[in-house]
Amino acid sequence: MNQEAKQGRASNLAKLAALCCCLPIVGCGGSSSPYAMVKASGQVLYEDGSPIPAESIMIRFDSQESAIDAKTHARPGMATAGADGKFGEVTTSKYADGIVRGKHKVQLSAADAQGKPLIPVIYGSAQTPIEVDSSETPFEFRVPRP
Repeated sequence: MNQEAKQGRASNLAKLAALCCCLPIVGCGGSSSPYAMVKASGQVLYEDGSPIPAESIMIRFDSQESAIDAKTHARPGMATAGADGKFGEVTTSKYADGIVRGKHKVQLSAADAQGKPLIPVIYGSAQTPIEVDSSETPFEFRVPRP
């Protein structure tokens, strides 16, 4: 490939990268949730209060609110806890907008470097035993060791 073709290709790739960066802003910037939102934060620990030895813990808040209509359902709130188990900036529709007001089933998952679960797998499923109300934030989730 000659130098001119390489420069043209690099220019096209730069334009494509810029477009990809702008699309999320244009595509989602104007939307807002039809549900009332509540900021949420908290911590995930083992039952004995010790930290879970994971680089990160994935947290999913599944709203139990009814759908507004056939096309409008509450989205789940998502967060990641750091090595200390603390989380904030829960995102449902926009970054750090919180969770839908009301009751939630909470799913948790974490694994070690080899992929071995550090939290019992039921906590990462729809059958999770953790249920909370948004008014209880900040949350403290305590789970047994697997």
